[in-house]
Amino acid sequence: MRRIALFALLAFALVFATSFAFADEVSGGVTGAVMARNNYYLERSTRVVAPEVGARLDFPSGATVEAVYLVDAITSASLAAGALEDVAFTELRHDVRATLGRRLTIDENPVQLAATFRRSHEPDYDSLSVSLFGAAELNRRNTAVSFRLSFLSDEVRQTFRGRERTPTTMGFREELRGAGVALALTQLLTPRAYVGADYEFYVLEGFTANAYRRVLTAGTPLPEHHPETRKRHTVATRLAVMFPELATSLHLHVRLYRDDWDILAATPEARLYTKLGSFSHLRLRYRYYKQGAAFFYRADGEYLPTDPFVTADPKMAPFQSHLLGGQLKLFLDFLDEGRFKRLRGASFDVGFEYIFSTSAYGNGTITQAGLVIPF
Repeated sequence: MRRIALFALLAFALVFATSFAFADEVSGGVTGAVMARNNYYLERSTRVVAPEVGARLDFPSGATVEAVYLVDAITSASLAAGALEDVAFTELRHDVRATLGRRLTIDENPVQLAATFRRSHEPDYDSLSVSLFGAAELNRRNTAVSFRLSFLSDEVRQTFRGRERTPTTMGFREELRGAGVALALTQLLTPRAYVGADYEFYVLEGFTANAYRRVLTAGTPLPEHHPETRKRHTVATRLAVMFPELATSLHLHVRLYRDDWDILAATPEARLYTKLGSFSHLRLRYRYYKQGAAFFYRADGEYLPTDPFVTADPKMAPFQSHLLGGQLKLFLDFLDEGRFKRLRGASFDVGFEYIFSTSAYGNGTITQAGLVIPF
């Protein structure tokens, strides 16, 4: 799987290579943007601080290069995260994502191609993923279609920590592979409204359980064991309506999910965007989520030695959640062009969301702040 993904990425790179070679022959300059963002998540037993930085280059020939680097600082006292004792520890996850894109025009129809490479590393987990994306605007740009192919290759290990906070790497080593395809269609209904639909099919094969969790089985704690194959189906629809006289738009989303573990989930969501003055806008968001249980989940947690699968994963249980939040975005075009020339055209955003959840993870808080500076 990993070789196939890397070969596909190399093929895309060869297609785009000529775009960069002749970029200087096209009139115009290179533009782009730099980005800095901080993400924060807090729930009952885990805190995540995730700063990220990124940059994008847009070449006159239509080629685009983007790179993002993110660091997750995860503080947890959970046994499911590798703690030997009830003490908090912080684990770092390094994540690098690079995207190579190309904008084309075929029969007067805009076409976009892209390949994304992502590498993630933490002491007990390594992940490599590659995705290939293509999109086209048809019917005088009233219809848009897109596809995405995704490949995943992960390695799972165990790293236990005690009070001395010294990681102890065990001999445990497992693998997880994945592949998926996604299709999307967007149709303009009127100058003020559009509708869209998406479908995704994804298959996981390999180690799908948690490397640390133990399940009480007839009084004996045994390693968590999940099925080694998981087939996921996702269908989503969306409707967006603009109200220019109010400088407002309403976006409605519905997402349905089902897999062969018998988990059924529904996620309706509403977003309201409104302009505040000449240099800012506000986004309000509400999302409801509800899911059923996996076929091997037992609410009483009493498993037998003869059970083929055992779990202590809260995500295998039925639960529901409500997410409420908003984001304020400020455009810095009001700054003086002489003193703050580089910041004109930049944007700053800050967001806050709260999750009310009936799962074992409990309620959670999400905050974000970001700055984007074009050049």
